[in-house]
Amino acid sequence: MRLGLTLPLRLAQTTTSLIANIAALNGSQYVQDFAQDMDLNWKGLVKGDPKELDLVSELSGVPRDQLNLHGSRLIVEPDGRRNFIVAGQVLSNRQFVRGKLRVCPHCLKADRAKFGKFGPHTRVYWHVSSIRTCEEHQAAMLELPPAEFPRDIHDTYARIRDHWDIVERGSTEGL
Repeated sequence: MRLGLTLPLRLAQTTTSLIANIAALNGSQYVQDFAQDMDLNWKGLVKGDPKELDLVSELSGVPRDQLNLHGSRLIVEPDGRRNFIVAGQVLSNRQFVRGKLRVCPHCLKADRAKFGKFGPHTRVYWHVSSIRTCEEHQAAMLELPPAEFPRDIHDTYARIRDHWDIVERGSTEGL
């Protein structure tokens, strides 16, 4: 079943960011509640479960191969190490950090200006720990405050919205 209200996948947007934006567009206060209402396993989606990605594709109308381009999938090695497959590359959980939300304030403001209220989205490469500067804007990445319960750490749209004042300040500092 395709949703009546959906959004296109933006350049380098993560799957969780897409669903967080679609959840907000559909009036949901918390992405995990929206996922449950849509019969998505939110934790499975966060881990990149192929079954959940198929459901996201069906709900959003975004072809599965496009979701794979910037998606991430958790791989647990036999020794217990946790790695991620991102764009065909294996990254350790130290290289691919998802517990923190780092953003480029200039990118987010440009997203809002170009795509409207539901335009700001996270890019997969913002999760790569060695990337500290936005390539496009040559600006330092900002780390947004941790999610506060009941907000999920991967509810990127709402976290960005909740801390838009930090994004605004970050986009003007150093100018």
